[in-house]
Amino acid sequence: MAVFHHGNRSIAYQVQFAPFSHDLVMLQSSRFHIDFWKPVLEGLKDSPPANGRVVICEWYEKGLSEAQMAEDLNSLMKILGLQSIHVVACDDAVEIVGELETKHSGRFENTLLYPQSVPRPEDLSRSIREFSRL
Repeated sequence: MAVFHHGNRSIAYQVQFAPFSHDLVMLQSSRFHIDFWKPVLEGLKDSPPANGRVVICEWYEKGLSEAQMAEDLNSLMKILGLQSIHVVACDDAVEIVGELETKHSGRFENTLLYPQSVPRPEDLSRSIREFSRL
């Protein structure tokens, strides 16, 4: 796992090649760790890689405002050189996506948001495959 340092903060993240042409950022609820996405990532390995990347990260840090966390996430995406970004966000991560879109309109090409109940892993995996047109 890589670590991105921004100001006084460190954000753990993972990047893997994706079987689609866009970059996909997946943000789990603050109640979960990035292991939450393991079933989804495993399902994406079944298809041959294309030009896109999948990024997951530990975006949440207690004591920071939504605006600060959104700026940290935006900086991470810039450093990684993400293009044509699609985002999937669950629970309170939806608010971070909203904050980021408010400050950097058009940052995301497409969004799949689950503001409340998060689907089961197999349903989430299927939704992400459809969202990414696989």
